[in-house]
Amino acid sequence: MERPTTARDWIGAKVNLPGEKHRPKPNGTKFHIYRAHGMRLTFAVTDGKKPPARAGLGRSVDWEFLKTVEESGGKRVGFTEPDAKKAIAEKGYLLVKLPAA
Repeated sequence: MERPTTARDWIGAKVNLPGEKHRPKPNGTKFHIYRAHGMRLTFAVTDGKKPPARAGLGRSVDWEFLKTVEESGGKRVGFTEPDAKKAIAEKGYLLVKLPAA
């Protein structure tokens, strides 16, 4: 029996519009996604297996590993791959704070 989809499953998921198909790019970036402990709508995207230490939150934060996703060239829930790659090149991570629903 499959488990129900949770909000955790959506963070970093590919966004495909009708007719679009995005496949992992050969030799593309592997994005590692971490959630800030105690802040369910705040997460960081890195290209390594180590979460950022402070990530612009003004204090030290414990990070929970969520998942690794492969670059596909498309949009993702919470961020776009080009934005993530640019932020990672500049400061080592992309910090995302999703709005409360």
